[in-house]
Amino acid sequence: MYAIRLAASLACLAVGSYQDVKSREIEDTVWAVGGILGAAASAAEIAIDAGAAQRLLHSYLSALPLFAILAAAWRWRLMGEADVLAYLTVAALLPEYGPGIDWILPPVFSTFIYSKLALLLAPAAQLTYNLLKLIRNPEILAGFDEPTWRKFLAMLFLSYSEGHSPYATPAVGLSPDGKKKFKLSAVLSSPYGRGAEGPGWVVPSYPMIPLILAGVVATALFGDPTLAVARCP
Repeated sequence: MYAIRLAASLACLAVGSYQDVKSREIEDTVWAVGGILGAAASAAEIAIDAGAAQRLLHSYLSALPLFAILAAAWRWRLMGEADVLAYLTVAALLPEYGPGIDWILPPVFSTFIYSKLALLLAPAAQLTYNLLKLIRNPEILAGFDEPTWRKFLAMLFLSYSEGHSPYATPAVGLSPDGKKKFKLSAVLSSPYGRGAEGPGWVVPSYPMIPLILAGVVATALFGDPTLAVARCP
């Protein structure tokens, strides 16, 4: 049953990732199908295994802190609705690890941790992207009255957009003397902005579903990351 659950999780997230990258909009049907499949798999396990109900209950109770985090993140617009639904779908489809795997955190919590660790790679990827843009068009930094260190931070955390960015946040302001300044504080705003017209510098909104998919793969391969930390000498 674990292999079937894992395959269903990967399939749902693969479809969601495709839609997220393509249009940044994911159909609710993707998560509805995942939830129904997860509920059906749990019902089947309980019907054929007397101990399944207790194991599933233990897994879901262990995930309650994560559910609270997701609810708070959604409430305060720190995470999009599709991202929350993706994690809940993983919780429904993959409540347990493979046979014989020790764990402290349930699979959905491990997926959450791995996906956020993957997000830490974003600044390096953003810097590379912006450097390539700068090589092709040195004018993207023209007119900014900024020290080198602030320009470097902008290259790390902001993105130069050529056109309309529907989910980005504008990140350029003007100094009192009319010169352009980077609004680095915009990085701390909601990751789901109302849109920005280009060309110009913006706080990008990254598609998270592919990272959640990577988190499921990492969970399947490496298990609970807290155990690896606990076993370090």
